[in-house]
Amino acid sequence: MMILLNGGAGCGKSSYAEALCDCLVVATNDVGSGAGDYDKGTRACIRAMGAINAALAREAETVVRLARGIPTAIKGRLPE
Repeated sequence: MMILLNGGAGCGKSSYAEALCDCLVVATNDVGSGAGDYDKGTRACIRAMGAINAALAREAETVVRLARGIPTAIKGRLPE
Protein backbone atom coordinates (compact mmCIF):
# COMPACT_ATOMS: atom_id res chain seq x y z
CA MET A 1 0.00 0.00 0.00
CA MET A 2 1.25 3.50 -0.77
CA ILE A 3 0.02 6.48 1.22
CA LEU A 4 0.41 10.08 0.01
CA LEU A 5 0.41 12.90 2.56
CA ASN A 6 0.50 16.50 1.28
CA GLY A 7 1.48 19.36 3.54
CA GLY A 8 4.52 21.49 4.18
CA ALA A 9 6.29 23.09 7.12
CA GLY A 10 4.29 25.99 8.43
CA CYS A 11 1.38 25.19 6.15
CA GLY A 12 -1.18 25.17 8.96
CA LYS A 13 -1.86 21.44 8.64
CA SER A 14 -3.16 19.69 11.70
CA SER A 15 -0.93 16.63 11.84
CA TYR A 16 2.77 16.29 12.48
CA ALA A 17 3.18 14.07 9.40
CA GLU A 18 1.57 16.69 7.17
CA ALA A 19 3.89 19.38 8.50
CA LEU A 20 7.04 17.37 7.72
CA CYS A 21 7.15 17.87 3.97
CA ASP A 22 5.30 18.93 0.85
CA CYS A 23 4.72 15.37 -0.31
CA LEU A 24 5.42 12.20 1.65
CA VAL A 25 5.02 8.75 0.11
CA VAL A 26 4.90 5.80 2.50
CA ALA A 27 5.27 2.29 1.09
CA THR A 28 4.12 -0.41 3.48
CA ASN A 29 3.06 -4.03 3.46
CA ASP A 30 -0.55 -5.09 3.60
CA VAL A 31 -0.83 -6.73 7.00
CA GLY A 32 -3.50 -8.82 8.62
CA SER A 33 -5.05 -10.16 5.44
CA GLY A 34 -3.21 -13.46 5.43
CA ALA A 35 -4.34 -16.46 7.38
CA GLY A 36 -1.83 -18.02 9.68
CA ASP A 37 -1.29 -19.46 13.09
CA TYR A 38 1.15 -16.86 14.42
CA ASP A 39 2.68 -16.65 17.86
CA LYS A 40 1.63 -13.94 20.31
CA GLY A 41 4.52 -11.60 19.44
CA THR A 42 3.89 -11.82 15.70
CA ARG A 43 0.16 -11.15 16.17
CA ALA A 44 0.99 -8.08 18.28
CA CYS A 45 3.34 -6.81 15.56
CA ILE A 46 0.71 -7.34 12.86
CA ARG A 47 -1.89 -5.44 14.95
CA ALA A 48 0.56 -2.58 15.56
CA MET A 49 1.48 -2.32 11.86
CA GLY A 50 -2.21 -2.37 10.95
CA ALA A 51 -2.94 0.44 13.41
CA ILE A 52 -0.08 2.53 12.00
CA ASN A 53 -1.29 1.95 8.42
CA ALA A 54 -4.85 2.91 9.39
CA ALA A 55 -3.69 6.09 11.14
CA LEU A 56 -1.61 7.12 8.13
CA ALA A 57 -4.47 6.37 5.75
CA ARG A 58 -6.86 8.53 7.81
CA GLU A 59 -4.50 11.49 7.40
CA ALA A 60 -3.65 10.79 3.77
CA GLU A 61 -5.02 12.58 0.75
CA THR A 62 -4.46 9.47 -1.38
CA VAL A 63 -4.13 5.77 -0.56
CA VAL A 64 -3.14 3.40 -3.36
CA ARG A 65 -3.06 -0.39 -3.30
CA LEU A 66 -0.57 -1.92 -5.71
CA ALA A 67 -1.28 -5.55 -6.58
CA ARG A 68 0.52 -7.36 -9.40
CA GLY A 69 1.79 -3.99 -10.65
CA ILE A 70 -1.71 -2.52 -10.99
CA PRO A 71 -2.43 0.56 -8.85
CA THR A 72 -5.92 0.96 -7.39
CA ALA A 73 -6.98 4.12 -5.57
CA ILE A 74 -8.53 3.21 -2.22
CA LYS A 75 -8.84 6.84 -1.17
CA GLY A 76 -8.53 9.91 -3.38
CA ARG A 77 -7.34 9.76 -6.98
CA LEU A 78 -4.31 8.19 -8.59
CA PRO A 79 -1.52 10.72 -9.16
CA GLU A 80 -1.00 11.56 -12.81
